Amino acid sequence: GMALNTLAGQAFYVGPNFYLPFAKGMSLSGGWNIQAWGQVAGGAASFDLTNFESQLLKVRFSIDL
Repeated sequence: GMALNTLAGQAFYVGPNFYLPFAKGMSLSGGWNIQAWGQVAGGAASFDLTNFESQLLKVRFSIDL
């Protein structure tokens, strides 16, 4: 909840991640995660698509300065 005292739901994600260094001080990393389990607070155990996405994708490019 907004006051951080109530549980809105929960989710568990699984999926592949990668890290690719391709030059000195430069790298590319990311991950694709799929919701494997979730539960709305007070509901049955199934996917919680109300509070969480079914899939997550993150790609990050980093440069050391």
